[in-house]
Amino acid sequence: LISLKQQLFVVVLIILFVQYPAWATIGLQVFACRTLDPGRDDEYWLAHYQRATWHHGYWTQNMRQQCYQGLHKSFYMPVGFA
Repeated sequence: LISLKQQLFVVVLIILFVQYPAWATIGLQVFACRTLDPGRDDEYWLAHYQRATWHHGYWTQNMRQQCYQGLHKSFYMPVGFA
């Protein structure tokens, strides 16, 4: 038989093991950016329709926000590093 303290330790350890991937994903989404349009006229036959050509891409949490600019740069990036 194991004591109540040891049982609680095992339960907490299992919860942490199960939840860690979700927590890591949420924490790393601060840095997630996606490039929409390549921005190269010579290689893309629909280049004249390209509107989202920011070279760093757009933040996946708010696709109107350019990565490493504005709110993403001033607030979320420092929070992510901490």
